[in-house]
Amino acid sequence: MEIMTLRIKALEPLMFRGSGEFDPSSRGVYSYASSLYMPRPSTITGALISYFLTEESKFAGSCTNINSFNKLLECYKRVLDWLGIYAFRGPYLYHYPRDVIYVPLRLGNEMLLVDYQQLCYYMLQKHGDLLKSIFEEDSNEVSLLELKYVEKELRRYTINLSNTSLIRTGTMLQSRSQRASKTAMEGYIYTSEYIAYPPSTELRFKLILLNNSSLKHSELDIALKLGGEHRIVRVHLDRRCKDGINELFEHEDTYAEYYLLLSPMILYKFNKIKYIGLLDTISLGFSMAKKRRKPLYKALLEGTVIRIKRRNHSLRKLLEHSLYSLLGIYNSELQILARIGYASAIPLIKCD
Repeated sequence: MEIMTLRIKALEPLMFRGSGEFDPSSRGVYSYASSLYMPRPSTITGALISYFLTEESKFAGSCTNINSFNKLLECYKRVLDWLGIYAFRGPYLYHYPRDVIYVPLRLGNEMLLVDYQQLCYYMLQKHGDLLKSIFEEDSNEVSLLELKYVEKELRRYTINLSNTSLIRTGTMLQSRSQRASKTAMEGYIYTSEYIAYPPSTELRFKLILLNNSSLKHSELDIALKLGGEHRIVRVHLDRRCKDGINELFEHEDTYAEYYLLLSPMILYKFNKIKYIGLLDTISLGFSMAKKRRKPLYKALLEGTVIRIKRRNHSLRKLLEHSLYSLLGIYNSELQILARIGYASAIPLIKCD
């Protein structure tokens, strides 16, 4: 297998929606939408698969008559198999002038985007066995207060996207079938808060490609509509681009006890998983074709730290099969969700 980097450069402020529809008609006379800091994997995978279905006629007949979420997942699987994509892993934010990787972190309800190297240093070295003391059953208020102190320290190494967000207010328009011109509907007001990434950053995913993948020699470099408001991004598949994520997985025998989720890990039933972060209900998106929301699931959200004490696993297995494989969770639907990027994680390991 080969690892390639999917580089996503925002060309304008973006909107990555969370759960629920954004529609004044369903929310009353006022509606508000605030973008997530990072896109969910289905946003990226769905946009790319839609692009390939449009560009490649041989795929066109493979995803017809989709009347259920399971059939949509089967469509994803077929297209990924044809393209030779074993899995997506990510996302994370990369600052290329400084060569810094920013990852999501939840030590409370708020999500931060933190320098990965500083996160490992503060969690595993500067404060000794802080994580161990928190994950043990005899965790006390002192260790939890110290965790809050660490969160405060780490804020010095974050990207604050709330300072660069773009807020727009508008009104709902009547459809053209009702009138010949665009006319505002009285009483329907909406506000959208978009995420504007700094110009020196880009979103990145890792693509794990099979040996026979048709993308291995691809020069994919396209403009793509992404997210709920169809904002424009540049998508470039780069085989030569390597960063700290590649270096993490080059040493297969490296052992880690703590793992950080880069994307939500969906759980059908809540196993006895020890974590620091947030368990919540998320949606896997909204179907514009069917005009209905995709299923809701319980999930550990991106930025959650999970402890796995077993040593019979390698980091390469984590990269290829997601965190489900390390936890011993196997399910056909979860396997497809893992392939499109859910349960992506990186280890927290001591810095040199």
